[in-house]
Amino acid sequence: MNLSYICSRIAGGVGSPFSTVKLEEKLRLLRLDPLLESVKASLQVGSENNKTLTVTIKRSKTLRS
Repeated sequence: MNLSYICSRIAGGVGSPFSTVKLEEKLRLLRLDPLLESVKASLQVGSENNKTLTVTIKRSKTLRS
């Protein structure tokens, strides 16, 4: 599993204008992925209304290659 896979799964949730509802839905769907054991996300607001999204994933042990 690579970074582009994860980014593509949540990309629609981080557009402009930003919507927490869309982001939460994308993260909820990502959590259903059997390749992933856990998905944790943190959204922080920086200067000038910039936002930083940090996503931590743990791959499923049964499906690791």
